[in-house]
Amino acid sequence: TELENNILSGLLLVVLVLLSFFGLRNAVFVGAAIPFSMLITFMVLKAMGITLNMVVLFSLILALGMLVDNAIVIVENIYRHRGKGKGADEAASYGTSQVAGAVIASTLTTVCAFGPMILWPGIMGEFMKYLPITVIITLLSSLLVALVFNPVLCARFMPVPKSGKENELPGDKMIRFGMGIYRPVLTWALGHRVLVLIGITGLLIGTAMVFSVFNHGVELFPETEPQIAAVNIAAPSGTRIEATDHFAEIVELEVAKIPDLKAYNTVVGVSFADQLGSGHPPSHQATVTMEFVDLLDRSTPSSQSLETLRGKISGLTGATITVEKQEEGPPTAKPINIEISGDDFDVLGEVAGLIKERIRNLEGLVDIDDNYDHDLPELRVLPDVEKAGRFGLRTFDIAGTLRTALHGAETAKFRKGEDEYDITVRYAADFRGKVEDLENATVFFEGNTIPVSAFAEVEYGTGLAAVHRIDARRVVSVTADVVTGQNEQALLALVQETLADLPLPAGYTMSYTGKSEDEAESTAFLSEAFSIAIMLIFVVLVSQFSSITVPLVIISSVVLSLMGVMTGLMVTGTPFGIIMTGVGVVSLAGIVVNNAIVLLDYIIQLRERGMDKFEAIMMAGETRFRPVILTAVTTILGLIPLTTGMSIDFAAIFKADFGNVLIVGSDSSQYWGPMGVAVIWGLAVATFLTLVVVPVMYSTLEPFKRGLYALFFGWWKNSAG
Repeated sequence: TELENNILSGLLLVVLVLLSFFGLRNAVFVGAAIPFSMLITFMVLKAMGITLNMVVLFSLILALGMLVDNAIVIVENIYRHRGKGKGADEAASYGTSQVAGAVIASTLTTVCAFGPMILWPGIMGEFMKYLPITVIITLLSSLLVALVFNPVLCARFMPVPKSGKENELPGDKMIRFGMGIYRPVLTWALGHRVLVLIGITGLLIGTAMVFSVFNHGVELFPETEPQIAAVNIAAPSGTRIEATDHFAEIVELEVAKIPDLKAYNTVVGVSFADQLGSGHPPSHQATVTMEFVDLLDRSTPSSQSLETLRGKISGLTGATITVEKQEEGPPTAKPINIEISGDDFDVLGEVAGLIKERIRNLEGLVDIDDNYDHDLPELRVLPDVEKAGRFGLRTFDIAGTLRTALHGAETAKFRKGEDEYDITVRYAADFRGKVEDLENATVFFEGNTIPVSAFAEVEYGTGLAAVHRIDARRVVSVTADVVTGQNEQALLALVQETLADLPLPAGYTMSYTGKSEDEAESTAFLSEAFSIAIMLIFVVLVSQFSSITVPLVIISSVVLSLMGVMTGLMVTGTPFGIIMTGVGVVSLAGIVVNNAIVLLDYIIQLRERGMDKFEAIMMAGETRFRPVILTAVTTILGLIPLTTGMSIDFAAIFKADFGNVLIVGSDSSQYWGPMGVAVIWGLAVATFLTLVVVPVMYSTLEPFKRGLYALFFGWWKNSAG
């Protein structure tokens, strides 16, 4: 519901902007791209078997502002030619063909940016692949609508623009005000090209240096206020279910005091005899699951409530208590996950104990635990091989019989209608509850029933609760969680520093995996995706402009737009999210080049008509100022509701509940907001770069090329001489 409200709220903002700048009729022409593009997108998604999941809905929000970009450029250009006196059909045909190449190239560059993300491997890729697929389908749909549908609408229904200040729209006044600032700024920048380029380069370096000091840390996925959380109780292995239930009751008393709790539910493990294959936790484990009320109705942040609860139950002895919140997105391991591998589990257990002791007092770490459990009570049936051999019994026969007696064996299936039930045979409850029952169990062989006591002894003992192997090596893992709000990367570095001099026996190794490993893999992939996206964009631009230097100018705006991303993260206090911010930066690579393409394409067209370079740059800047600003504003406004968490509850409007129409804060904005911050701030800075810095860089191309030509050929002539 939040994401649907965000889509509708973003759509409302986009439509309001279109009305302000285009008037009602032209706004309808441009706005028509949204429903028609969405319709085509839904049809393609349906054909591909993709449902409207959370990632698809966010992708539609991300694409919402970009949907109208192509339509804005085409409709604005047709409208401009209508104002010059061209007929409806001529204006529609000429206006579309004039910008068609630039519009196609700009759409393809965005597609190239998202394309590599479809190949994202692993569980992260399974989760995030819906984003590039949805955005690509949506953008290609919008391109089709803009090139075919919008010109037809304009040719049939677009009137001749009326001149005069009395016919000005609110947007016209804003554009005129902006142009009053833009003209002198661009004129000055073109007259001080070297100063501008040095200044912008210095600003990029300075921003990067400031960000390296004042950033808010790194995270894999954003920290969100959990809706669901759980307290896991683990008593020593073999603990009776009644004792575990007692621990659960103590925890329940504290859970009941938590504010803003909608409900809680406790599951205590089943008895040991019924444990195997039951799907329930063993007798020494229990879980108390909590569900909080909706985010807007909470008096206290749920993360704070969980920290308070953790403090109250931390003193409970006799069991290990951990508090976990439900994670959004794909499953990830703990922030601190240390794997010790070797041959002897006892040695691995000792090393795990040393590690836990060293990091126990590090501030910010909670729920420190390991998976080494060697105290599981066992009843061992030790057959005498000679005696069993006399009866013709094999170890396999004995083990199978005992397992069937205690846990049962599936012998048949019972079908009723379309339902199917397993028929399991085992000893009745009165004959499988005591050690004596085990000794009296009989093994059937060749018509004889032989009691276990005739060929085996039963003794008590303890053993490993579980054997963990990774890549065929025995492994014990030490895990720890991080207090909400703490920097996971910094704490991991502190743990590594604390354990740097830990002595390990020969043949034993220690490695840091889990979340840090996921972060490294995701960082590596997104870096590769960004590089591939830049190369693909470069290929498209070379094809469009038949030049090497012009594409380099356009791509430089991508690098410089990173200033906006870094500034946005610092101003909003947002950590650099490897997934969310990383995807935002890759997306930005395709988005920011669009306006530069439209601007430079027109400059080149004017110069081909014989216009002076300075005049061509000034005229193109003034002509494309309006669509450049509009495409940036619509993309930004489309993301504002999701990024800020402020949106309109349309269900409340229909219910006439006007007191709750405005929503402030949402779960989805906590999760997807960092990507919105990257795109909004990066695009805002890139828009300025497009209008000022890109023309300046273009104006330096010819002197730069002449200098390289003279340098190269001068060196070649001197060498030849």
